[in-house]
Amino acid sequence: MVYQTNFYDGQGFMIRKAANINSAKKLNNVKVCVETGTTTELNLRDYFKANKLKYEPVAFTKADEAVAAYDAGRCDVYTTDKSGLAANRTKTKNPADHIILPETISKEPLGPNYGESYEANVGPKTPVGLARGLNASWRKGGILYAPPVR
Repeated sequence: MVYQTNFYDGQGFMIRKAANINSAKKLNNVKVCVETGTTTELNLRDYFKANKLKYEPVAFTKADEAVAAYDAGRCDVYTTDKSGLAANRTKTKNPADHIILPETISKEPLGPNYGESYEANVGPKTPVGLARGLNASWRKGGILYAPPVR
């Protein structure tokens, strides 16, 4: 199965305007909210190492937890894909108080959510009425899986 890319994104950083930082290259000795067990966490480590910057990761299992911690001031910076930063900025108490820094530190090709497309066009609730079968996720007995990117 080949997944076609229909949206390109990349990892970035969101910070409070009051920090007066306009570049990710100036992020030294900062606490960074990040989701644990993700490529975001790995990219973060690689970026800071490559740029000889120091940071302390503050890891969370869910994005909403990371955003809430960032908004509460537990972290100086929040990192994820830039589209996620833009969406999550709207969840902060004062969205206008936060900026997304210009640097993009990774390339993230994204494809469509296959399950929703299948269900909407040929799934059991359509006139075609096909069960997912082999077209289900490998986690649900099918053979579909996302190829590793990293």
